Amino acid sequence: MEERRTFSFAMSPVRIIGAVFLFLLLLTAYIVQVNASSTQAYALRDAQIYREELMRTNDRLSAEIDRLRSLSSIMERQVFLDLVPVQNIYYIRESVPHDVALE
Repeated sequence: MEERRTFSFAMSPVRIIGAVFLFLLLLTAYIVQVNASSTQAYALRDAQIYREELMRTNDRLSAEIDRLRSLSSIMERQVFLDLVPVQNIYYIRESVPHDVALE
């Protein structure tokens, strides 16, 4: 009769502890890496949201500046700004080819 050989996959307790320790070490490294990546992603997202807020504020302020610089706005505020309408404008010619306005 033939003898059957049986294979045993039993491991010694030291190897089991070593495998468990290695698994826990790799799991901890993975968790730390995922945590660091997600933290950076949240920081980047917050920076992008802040940038968009600044761009909207910049656009709003640019529109406000344009509105305040417009002629109709100045005409409405001329009393408060102590502006007086120009009455007589005289131009003189000099040897320089530029025109100059006098009051």
